[in-house]
Amino acid sequence: MAVPRTAGTQAARAPLRTHSRAIRRYACRGRAATHGRDQSRRGLPIVCGILVAVRGAAAGLGRERFAAALKLLRHRGPDALNVLELGPVLLGHTRLSIIDLSDAAQQPLYDISRRYVIVYNGEVYNFVELKAELERLGHSFASHSDTEVVVEAYKAWGERCVERFNGMFAFFLYDTVRRRGFAARDRFGVKPLYWAKVGGDFLFGSEVKPLLELGAGREPDLTYVQSFIVEAATDYGDGTMLQAIRQLEAGGYVIVEDGKPTFHRWWRPANLFVQVPAAYEQRVERYRELLFDAVRLRLRSDVQNAVTLSGGMDSTSVYAGYQRLRATGVPEASGRDLHAYTIRHAGSAIDETPDVEMLTRNFGQQCRHVDVDRGGAMRWLWDSLYYLEFPAWNISSITYLQIYRAIQRDGIRVLLEGHGNDEILGGYHYHINLAIESLIRRGQWSAAYDAARTFAAMRNAGVGQRPIPPLVALLYNAVPGVRRLRQRRLVADVNGAGLWDPALRLEHLPVPEVPECTLFGEHLLHAFHTTILPTVLRVFDRATMASSVEMRAPFMDYRLVQFGFSIPDTDKVGGGFQKRILRDAVAGFLPERIRTNRRKTAFSGDMLTWLRDPTNRTYISSELLAKVHSGMPLNATALRRYFERQSAVGFTWEEAVRFSRAISLVVWWRLFVDREYRDFTAHSALAAAS
Repeated sequence: MAVPRTAGTQAARAPLRTHSRAIRRYACRGRAATHGRDQSRRGLPIVCGILVAVRGAAAGLGRERFAAALKLLRHRGPDALNVLELGPVLLGHTRLSIIDLSDAAQQPLYDISRRYVIVYNGEVYNFVELKAELERLGHSFASHSDTEVVVEAYKAWGERCVERFNGMFAFFLYDTVRRRGFAARDRFGVKPLYWAKVGGDFLFGSEVKPLLELGAGREPDLTYVQSFIVEAATDYGDGTMLQAIRQLEAGGYVIVEDGKPTFHRWWRPANLFVQVPAAYEQRVERYRELLFDAVRLRLRSDVQNAVTLSGGMDSTSVYAGYQRLRATGVPEASGRDLHAYTIRHAGSAIDETPDVEMLTRNFGQQCRHVDVDRGGAMRWLWDSLYYLEFPAWNISSITYLQIYRAIQRDGIRVLLEGHGNDEILGGYHYHINLAIESLIRRGQWSAAYDAARTFAAMRNAGVGQRPIPPLVALLYNAVPGVRRLRQRRLVADVNGAGLWDPALRLEHLPVPEVPECTLFGEHLLHAFHTTILPTVLRVFDRATMASSVEMRAPFMDYRLVQFGFSIPDTDKVGGGFQKRILRDAVAGFLPERIRTNRRKTAFSGDMLTWLRDPTNRTYISSELLAKVHSGMPLNATALRRYFERQSAVGFTWEEAVRFSRAISLVVWWRLFVDREYRDFTAHSALAAAS
């Protein structure tokens, strides 16, 4: 199937039609100036932060300044910090040890010949199998680490080695003989890799802050600011919210030779589509096999593993998969429990503690509850955005930072989570609307009504969603043009609030047409590659690594992703349920109360409670709204009035999301455009607590 590249950025990158002073200041500065086109004894990897500088002939970047910038990644690897200088190249690495604390596990890592050296972040889960294959080809190993497997794989297969990796990774490998660098990123961008050109130097890093510290520009990219405001899309394509800092695209690699980078793609959306069994029952069986094997691979660890649970299908299915593997004696699941954690929102409509407790008790296990600081929640927004580096869909990131801190304090360093599947199988309400419309277009009225029943059952009063009868949902989505009308209304609501500079062009990113796909499939691809999943992956990488914890997502196993995008729409929304094939795959392994629950509640924070709290309101008024300045694309007066009005009458969930994006942008702007990240501890809740 030929699928076009889904970055969806060309139309969005057209020049702004009108500019106010704040917009002109940044939009007129074009992209052209800045846009150049573990080692361990048992084999477990070392999660880390990496920083690389490929210096120009007359570059002034020195080792000491480079090492100082590397310290900004210390949270990603608190156990060691190393810098290696090889002529024009500086390689930096911060190490998070998972098992081997010896000097033998340090990076940068040389191969046996000492011709190749690598700095590496992430994991190749199938390294055991790859190592055996490489040994049959005559390769020798000095360790059992996946880091060394990556180097030897490159020696055997060149740049195409990445096609054999099942994992999450970002690395820079340097050939000291050819003086040639090779950097690559995993298929879906689970692990980050940013780059910038500063003078004659090319810089690569796991995060943005070190690149800023080494001189990358701080001008915001308003294309990404606009897409953040409308649909929280900040991480698509090769750009970021900062003009001078780019990202190596998911599934991309770059060759740096003679000081010049050339960018390539080794994975494209067309690679997502594979043959699947013809019968639904066979597809269910194959899906179960792939899911349980994805969990098995991500259990490879010599440290205590854990899982975060909501009451939804994805994280609970990962947990059920582990329990099944353990019960059948699979080595990766044997020998230790998988500790379970959940967020407790006591007394809130979004609290899912009872379902999580019922699940863990069902397997004779316990779950630890982490209570979020409600009264002081907003004080954590500064810390959250410092580590996330770009805003999220709402201020729930406050919650994530707190739960991962609690997990880290318990000595956990490896954490399984359920991210990614909503964007593959269609887990959100608007996805079900699209499924209804898509089925109606194809004349499948019975299946469309079935999807409408699913939509009605998913409504969650806890986040302010009113009941909608199935027949209403069906007829609504049968109206021609209703989807575009819905999009226009959403943008009109955003504009109508008056919070943003009117010169911003607020609109949805275009959804690429894929003739071979249904409407539903097109929008899932768009969510997966552009609007939702890239932001999700960035948020949870940063939030876990802020506490020196590694996040592993079984649903991001490329085999499972390929299968999910290749099955019929009715495998995803059918039988009265969303995620139908997953529910049928775990039948008999999950309690029926969870398996048949269609209500959608995200692994989130209780924003409505936070915004009612007097302490949080005072903080918002004095520390956030009072700091809005004319350089920000915000209407300070309207923003304050909106806050005061909604505080008086009560925020709806949609209003809370809209307001949270505005105050998130205020904090992000101060940190990274105004450069207050350098004085991070002055406003840090973590620093105050310690």
